[in-house]
Amino acid sequence: PLLKQIPVTAVIVGERLRIIDESKVFELMQSYKEIGVINPISVDKDLILIAGAHRLEAARNLGWETIEAKIFNHEDLQRELIEIDENLIRNELCYVGEAEHIQKRELILTSLGKRKQRGSNQYADDEDLLTTDVLASRLGTSNKMYRLKRQIGDLHPEVRNAIRGTEYARRNLNDLLHLSRMPMQVQRRVAEMSKKDPRQTLKFHIN
Repeated sequence: PLLKQIPVTAVIVGERLRIIDESKVFELMQSYKEIGVINPISVDKDLILIAGAHRLEAARNLGWETIEAKIFNHEDLQRELIEIDENLIRNELCYVGEAEHIQKRELILTSLGKRKQRGSNQYADDEDLLTTDVLASRLGTSNKMYRLKRQIGDLHPEVRNAIRGTEYARRNLNDLLHLSRMPMQVQRRVAEMSKKDPRQTLKFHIN
């Protein structure tokens, strides 16, 4: 994909993207002021948003004229999907890496029109679309476990970067889930403490 600065006002946001969480937007605005953008938004060649609705809204609220974006064409998305599937099937990823791959896989499938949306009518004429059950079964796991693993991707990007690949990201799924539900400032504090004292458990740092 091509990485470049694009006009904030030129990005098209589709109805399929989830409702904006204003608290997450505010947290991102604070982060942007302190350290700038960590992860670019993703758009297709027509500048239709694939991922990064909260990041885009934060940039809008800050009055930015441009934002860094990865621009994907159809072939890019297909290649990316193949690589993600291979990484997931190998089962060599920590919980953080696995969650990031799962979330990115779903975003790409949605952009390609292959993902059945949560809450859609199960009797609608969309039999060729992939459900959560199907996606979970392809990874050899249950619907519930798939959704729990996906939730780890809700950790703040700064925190994911801090603990990805560490023992913290491999040890305990429940601790990571607990942390993902915490406010951003708590997540960042835990990430800092975990780097200073890696001998302790993530649960210890959370408490």
